[in-house]
Amino acid sequence: MERTPFQGVFPPQSDPPPSVLEQRRTKQSFIKDGFKLRTLLVIGALCQLALVAVLPLRIAMLPALILAFHAAFETLLQCLTRGGSNPLMSGVVVGRTTAQFPSIYTGNFSHTPSEQRVVVFHLGVAFNHPLSVACPGGREVGALFAAVEEELTQRAGEYGVLGMSQWVETARDTHNAMLVVVYFRSLDGLQRFARGDAHRAGWAFLDAFRAAGNHHIATFHETFEAEPGHWETLYTDSKPSMLGNAQFKALGAGEGKKGAGNWVWVRGLVSASDARLRSMMDRMGRTRTRPGM
Repeated sequence: MERTPFQGVFPPQSDPPPSVLEQRRTKQSFIKDGFKLRTLLVIGALCQLALVAVLPLRIAMLPALILAFHAAFETLLQCLTRGGSNPLMSGVVVGRTTAQFPSIYTGNFSHTPSEQRVVVFHLGVAFNHPLSVACPGGREVGALFAAVEEELTQRAGEYGVLGMSQWVETARDTHNAMLVVVYFRSLDGLQRFARGDAHRAGWAFLDAFRAAGNHHIATFHETFEAEPGHWETLYTDSKPSMLGNAQFKALGAGEGKKGAGNWVWVRGLVSASDARLRSMMDRMGRTRTRPGM
């Protein structure tokens, strides 16, 4: 079998990443996802009626016309041109890639796929109330949830956090169930996080909140521990996402000695065009022999 190391997509960086979070949800996204489309349309219609009531009709129509023209022109421009005109393509890695763990001693990737354990932790909250995030307790839970994310970011090295992704539910009209997927190096790190201040503060508030008879805010978590050779990933024409957006702190390769060099940050995305990473079983490291290898 070929023992050439896998090729990383990104070069090591000397500066630490600003955050292991891929993105933070804005207030606008909370409003958009928290209410039905019908409710948002009614709010917009009421705003337009208010403008018509206090301004001449031609002037009152201007804001809606300007917003509509801007949206149509921007969409048309993005559809008709390639390259930098489409902001949604920013950061997209063209081709097939997969996530692997580099060595903490050199920052280099090995030739063995899926050779380390990974713990996947799902942490979520759902607002089962007509007012969505504006419901009683919603503001407090939102702040506590943000504090948990912040602690996972600030203490990522201590907890062994590799990366996080944020997602919203689409099963009902209001997308007000939110999920954070967190990747840990080990269960020990996850348990250290569970005993941390932010997580304990969240549970203390929710215990008191539910003891007072409030049950419209749901919280949930799931934990999966995947042993080496029992996980794989594939991303095609995708931005670095999920485990593919993980960041690893490692010692840069020095003069061939273990531990030589300076600390660097390595993104764990490698090219999946390598023949050794073509299939799901290949990426799990379970295909030991292939023609031409």
